[in-house]
Amino acid sequence: MFDKVKGVMWVNRFYSHKWKIKAEFLVRDKVMANAEQKGVFVDHNKWRTIRIPEQLKDLYLQGKKEKG
Repeated sequence: MFDKVKGVMWVNRFYSHKWKIKAEFLVRDKVMANAEQKGVFVDHNKWRTIRIPEQLKDLYLQGKKEKG
């Protein structure tokens, strides 16, 4: 109950109109819980899904290249 918890979160996948993020919660480097969330980008005027912004997609791809 009093252990320090470390949380790690990352973008797992980008699709054309949606994304998926994952997270792990660790205590003493042991995974104690996992989480996953899916979402979409929405045009708030039309209330329709939109493609992932190119600038955000580019940052995601750049991060993947740096990790190898």
